Amino acid sequence: MENTQVILVVSVGSSRIDVLEKDITAMEKSIAQAFPDAVQRRAFSSTKMIRKLQMQQNDCVDDVMQALQKLEKEGFQTVTIQPTYLIHGAEYEKICIQAKQFAKNMDIRMGKPLLSSIDDVKKVAKALMAEIAEPEEGEAVVWIGHGSEHDANASYALLEYMLHDMGWKQVYVGTVKGHPTASEVLRRLCTQKKIRHVHLHLLMVTAGVHAQKDIAAKTDSWYAQLKEAGFTVSCAMHGLGEYKSIQNLFIQHALEAKSILD
Repeated sequence: MENTQVILVVSVGSSRIDVLEKDITAMEKSIAQAFPDAVQRRAFSSTKMIRKLQMQQNDCVDDVMQALQKLEKEGFQTVTIQPTYLIHGAEYEKICIQAKQFAKNMDIRMGKPLLSSIDDVKKVAKALMAEIAEPEEGEAVVWIGHGSEHDANASYALLEYMLHDMGWKQVYVGTVKGHPTASEVLRRLCTQKKIRHVHLHLLMVTAGVHAQKDIAAKTDSWYAQLKEAGFTVSCAMHGLGEYKSIQNLFIQHALEAKSILD
């Protein structure tokens, strides 16, 4: 076999082709450039997204187990798995367990999620500050992540603290499924009497249907709650996968990937 190394990029997935191209494919291409001698493969961790994509586009994407089974059968020797996750949560732990099943016949190396250390949080904070304008007087920025019940959800609060420590005091970080929730962020915003306008940004890799519905929809969303509270609101529906600075951080994690058996 000419190529014995593989870079397997694992994403939650998306059923929208435009989101796949802008967010996931963009990241995959950037990561592949850091591994010029490796074969690149894709896997999705969401069975729901895989089924939707197959139904809508007749396009089949492997889940993690399927991808690793194929790589083992094809005789690849080294596999670097880089997940495009934000936190070291349940999804990451799941693919680590899956990957260990194949460590007998392949050298499997795992790259870490985006927010896996204090240093990571600092780098992500700097990246976010470089991608958007600093809020002016009377404005606030809210970054909204997916969130989780896992202990790693605390990384979101740490990111907010880091942004404040770097001088961006009018920035808040919230989550859809974890803590802080929309109501908790709203309560804190309402204590800042000078704030009149809120800029919403995605702290999610993809700007899919989930983000549009929970964050930017005209009813029953972050946008709607803030409008009802009297704020003017703007929504920037760009997934983190579009940002070159974030892509570079995932690349660094892939290059630093360690053996799954360590």
